[in-house]
Amino acid sequence: MSSINKKDEYGCTFFVDTLEDNPQIITDKLGLKATEIILKGSNWLSPITKRVVEGKYNEANLWIYKIEKEYSGTGIYLNNALEKMLDIMDSQKDLLVGLLSKYPKHHILCYAYFYDPNPYFKLDKELIRRLNIYKIDIEFDIYCLAR
Repeated sequence: MSSINKKDEYGCTFFVDTLEDNPQIITDKLGLKATEIILKGSNWLSPITKRVVEGKYNEANLWIYKIEKEYSGTGIYLNNALEKMLDIMDSQKDLLVGLLSKYPKHHILCYAYFYDPNPYFKLDKELIRRLNIYKIDIEFDIYCLAR
């Protein structure tokens, strides 16, 4: 299949390690339903097959919220998913800032899998200011799948 028929894919995922607390506490406080909740000590699932991997267990309580995957038309502008995530976070800003100070292990993962070798993002001062409110780490997981 040529790269013309394949679609670039990108999005954002927000992770909060709730330490010893059940991750449901984040949903209860924010009124924002997690995309996924992982409980410490539960069986680890393969990310690809979603099947239990014998002998592997989750090491943390995680509350996870994902922005739906975005498909690009021409090129990839990675800010779209991140800006949507920040809009959701900003709608609960005061509660979220308090929760994140209680649960300091948190980050946003921005991912992109693309065929067109021309992705871009712009971390302008407004975006950085919005991220800074939450004192949150941001990671980028970017792969060019073109041959």
